[in-house]
Amino acid sequence: MATSFLGDIEMEDNIRLNCIEMCQEFHTTTLKLSDRFLNELERHNYVTPTSYLEMINTFKLLLDNKRDQVIKVSNLDMQSSSVTTNTNSD
Repeated sequence: MATSFLGDIEMEDNIRLNCIEMCQEFHTTTLKLSDRFLNELERHNYVTPTSYLEMINTFKLLLDNKRDQVIKVSNLDMQSSSVTTNTNSD
């Protein structure tokens, strides 16, 4: 499922594979911890396909936000360098 949902994101193939593995690991770990939660505290925590998709969508949203932050900082650095260069030229 992660493969299809992360397939449209622009990134190198090796990074995409690592992201897919990370999402799968989150999901399987959550399943194991939910079983432990039930055994130790006798309380249910349901892990559904929908919660897995929500986690993937959250990952995509965080990735987009971080990329936007990096672009903004990069643009500010470029503008700062341009101002510095123009000031030194005068």
